[in-house]
Amino acid sequence: MKNMLLFILCIGFISASAQTVPFSLDLQEVNAPGLPAVHSYAKAQAGDKWLIVAGRVDGLHSLFPNQAFSFTEQNNNIFVIDTSTWNVWQSSLYYVPYQIRQSLSATNTEFYQRGNYLYVIGGFGFDSLNSVKKTFSTLTALDVDGLISEIVSGGNDLAPYMRQISDTMFAVAGGKIESIGSKVYLAGGQDFSGLYTKLNAGLYTQHYMNSITGFDLNDDGINISVNNFVMNIDTVNFHRRDLNCAPWISSSNEEGFAVYGGVFQYDHDTPYQNPIYVTQNGITVDASFEQKTSQYQCPVIPLYDSAANDMYSVFIAGMSLYYFDSVTQALKEDTMVPFIKDISTLIHHANGTTDEVILPVQFPQLGGANAEFFQNTSLQHYENGVMKLRTFTQPVLLGYIFGGMTSIAGNDGVTSPSNKCYRVILEPDFGSGISPVSSKKNIRFYPNPSEDATQLIINIPCAELKEIKIIDALNHVVAMLHSQISSGSETRIRINTKNFPAGIYSVIVQTQFQSFTSRLAIVR
Repeated sequence: MKNMLLFILCIGFISASAQTVPFSLDLQEVNAPGLPAVHSYAKAQAGDKWLIVAGRVDGLHSLFPNQAFSFTEQNNNIFVIDTSTWNVWQSSLYYVPYQIRQSLSATNTEFYQRGNYLYVIGGFGFDSLNSVKKTFSTLTALDVDGLISEIVSGGNDLAPYMRQISDTMFAVAGGKIESIGSKVYLAGGQDFSGLYTKLNAGLYTQHYMNSITGFDLNDDGINISVNNFVMNIDTVNFHRRDLNCAPWISSSNEEGFAVYGGVFQYDHDTPYQNPIYVTQNGITVDASFEQKTSQYQCPVIPLYDSAANDMYSVFIAGMSLYYFDSVTQALKEDTMVPFIKDISTLIHHANGTTDEVILPVQFPQLGGANAEFFQNTSLQHYENGVMKLRTFTQPVLLGYIFGGMTSIAGNDGVTSPSNKCYRVILEPDFGSGISPVSSKKNIRFYPNPSEDATQLIINIPCAELKEIKIIDALNHVVAMLHSQISSGSETRIRINTKNFPAGIYSVIVQTQFQSFTSRLAIVR
């Protein structure tokens, strides 16, 4: 079985302030070769199942007008993925009415899930009736449970689970949707129609929204209506598309969301670097901080430390104005905005300042652009979705990273859609003994997390060892390993975990003088 395990130890960061974070991350590739290769899609979650619609099944768009955003490479299917088995089902959008089919085949739509409904807004695609490429002005409500049930059963009667309205306010592609309480916000994006090319030459029209617009979305399950639009316009700072948005909590514990990166600036084709913070009390552009990496849309993982009042936003690769140069051991600017492997974290501190740190281990591919993060909804989180970091006392599955685009080179490389999926597992380390440095130096598992097997590596003189036991979450001893201890200063014990239920296990190594504890995550 192919396993790719990346251990991201959060020490030794690239940061002017030598800042650290109180956790480490593991990324482990899921063994699921049957997943669809797709990027720039809309998604919803229902228990163990994902619903995926819209987006594209090619790589990065061409700059030649007759080739860019070809309608033959639109995602014309709705996929259902079961994360408990990694089975995949699909149904064609050709079974739904024309207008809905066209808009749900678009790319770079804005989407938002509220309860059982996934709302898909705008997006750029091909209007086959009028033979034109355009930004759609629709909002489509999808009954998530209904569609999943119909598609998994092999049915194609999709239309009863879809409703659609149209409004010129929704003619937006490459923006983002977030919410604060009951209010929905549409941030950034553009209205683009025509043939895409680097130089216009009269082949297209393009209008940036230059706004963060709040509105009320009303839906009783039958009728949809929208009203109370409030446009916050800033032609300088909000002139962004293909940006990142993620839930955010301020240093005063106010819930909201943050806008990061996005392209392009007026006078040169580079990303924006100043974050924008949105709460019920207003919108703030942080002119004091410039984000160096991952300004193009990529997965963002939000975590809040309620003890320190620090907000952590983890960015998974994507495309970036800077990348980490392994030769010079420093960040290097590339105005071509290449694909990168770097994984970074923005830390917004209680005093209002921000640090950016680069993790020393990279994403396995030049990729992450237009991929999505599927959050583990069973974890404790704030109303806006930010996960409560201090509730984690042992390794925990934060969620999954799926899809997106990959490239064989940072710039001008062959690109393709990805069907890779990675588990994201966090291990907290608040300096409280959960994962003490002394234990990490003396005992560790590799790989960790594990599916079928792992090695327990012990750096303790053999003569001092007395017994080793593995304990499950219910404090039951599931294995005793003292009879397997070998001679030498380093002991390696292979543990078959194939028959262990998924979960978090503790290993206790008892010596003549003290005991050491570590944790093992077993995933399926």
